[in-house]
Amino acid sequence: MLKIDRDAGGFNFIQAVNAKWDKVCFFGPYSTNATAKEVLGFDWDLEANSRINLNDGITLAVFTGDSSVVAYKEISRYTDFSQFSGECFRKENSEFEIKSGKVTHAS
Repeated sequence: MLKIDRDAGGFNFIQAVNAKWDKVCFFGPYSTNATAKEVLGFDWDLEANSRINLNDGITLAVFTGDSSVVAYKEISRYTDFSQFSGECFRKENSEFEIKSGKVTHAS
């Protein structure tokens, strides 16, 4: 579980994940393997690797590189990234603003 403070201010996934990755994709509650394939562009067993298909209290961040998953983190909806479900962001564009648990993309 990736813990992010409700009032973190600027938050960049580059500093939070130590794997070599190119993009981060978000999956909201009740996402399935079919959703993962559609968003990622390749098969990945989201349902076996996470509780996201059963749990509405988390968002799943999946980090990819070279058409494979290199890391993934469940994020409590205490800081709610679920609004980005089905979206991917390139590593150089992975900064977000977090205030009172509300998350916006810092484009």
